[in-house]
Parts: sequence; structure tokens; C-alpha cells
Amino acid sequence: MNHTVTVLIERQIQHGVYGKILRRSTKLHAHDESGDCREGDLVR
Repeated sequence: MNHTVTVLIERQIQHGVYGKILRRSTKLHAHDESGDCREGDLVR
């Protein structure tokens, strides 16, 4: 996994009953052939 980066996707959702705003996140793996990505970079 030398050419793999982990991408964190954060989103906000509203609770269905109470209406409180909650943060949810998902981690995905993405291919980075050149190895240019560093922490804090935006991935599209």
C-alpha cells in the first residue's frame, strides 16, 4: 500500500427527532501513484 492515501470525508447531519446537528465522517482509500499527497491536501 505504498501508493495509497486515506481520505477523510466529513459531513454534518441533523438528527431526525431532536434536530441536533451531528458530525459524521467516513474514511476511504484512494490511489496516489506519484506520492505527492500530504496531510491537509484537498482531494477531489
